[in-house]
Parts: sequence; structure tokens; C-alpha cells
Amino acid sequence: MILIERGREVASIIKDRHDTIKAFLKIISVPEQIAERDACTMEHELDSITTKQIKNLVNFVKTAPEYPQWLEHFDEFCMTGEHPCEGKVRGSK
Repeated sequence: MILIERGREVASIIKDRHDTIKAFLKIISVPEQIAERDACTMEHELDSITTKQIKNLVNFVKTAPEYPQWLEHFDEFCMTGEHPCEGKVRGSK
């Protein structure tokens, strides 16, 4: 199959949206197969502004100098249902 230039552009945009959404889903601990399937659904339904902000978040997380503590807290919350910072004053460690 040969795509004309516009077709290549559209395919590239959709692939980028898919990859972005899948990366986001994996960050929030969605299993690989489910992330792949859900990304296929979501890539066609989300507004481009939403996708852009998801991409910004994914890039922010991936370029963080260290694994962000809030991701560790999110993992713990997913396992226990309780926020590990509960009872702490915001801004204190």
C-alpha cells in the first residue's frame, strides 16, 4: 500500500497519539495488553488538546531526574487504597 503525503501525515499523528496514550497508561500501571487495546480506542476519541497534555505529562515523567516520589505513592495507593502521605502536612517530607 502506498500512502500519499497527507496519508503519511495522518498515520504519523495517529501513531504518535497511540504511543503517547499507551505510555501514559503504562505509567499508571495498566498492564501492557490492556494499555495497547485501550490506546487503540482512546487515540480516536480524545481531543487533540487532551492528547497534547497527556504527552506533556509523559515527557515530564520520563525526563524527571529521578523516579518521581508521587509515582511511588501512586503505586502504593493502588496496592493499599490508602495515600501514603495521609495525615502529613502538605510540603513536609
